[in-house]
Amino acid sequence: MYPPHGHGTVPIMIDAKYPTSGGSFLGPPKLMASIGGHVVELQPGPNRIDMPPGVWPVEVWYGYARSNSRWSRASTTVDTTNGQPATLYYAPSFGFGSGALDHQPVGRPGCFSFVVLLVALCGLTVGIGHAAPFIS
Repeated sequence: MYPPHGHGTVPIMIDAKYPTSGGSFLGPPKLMASIGGHVVELQPGPNRIDMPPGVWPVEVWYGYARSNSRWSRASTTVDTTNGQPATLYYAPSFGFGSGALDHQPVGRPGCFSFVVLLVALCGLTVGIGHAAPFIS
């Protein structure tokens, strides 16, 4: 496929955060990346992928073993034509939005929306609990 490290390749580092969803009936989530069409499985934390120098489209997502879906996708382009290594940071979103992928550390997108939803659900639960004695 691609030459082994040390033979004209440049490392692309992807520092990936683990998805907040611990899993489902589909099994535990798997972090995945596609670099120039070359698909690799990632581990949480730093991951090294050696590629020939060039301009590469990079897409990162997580999915499940029994599903072809791509959750929390994020993409960018990496230019390693000058032979310099590239480092990317990936964070999946809270909920169902797009993830974040950048050359600088990123936070999880959708955190504010997630907190607002939790507060609203807690408020609704408390409100129903207080109104229950008056309903009957």
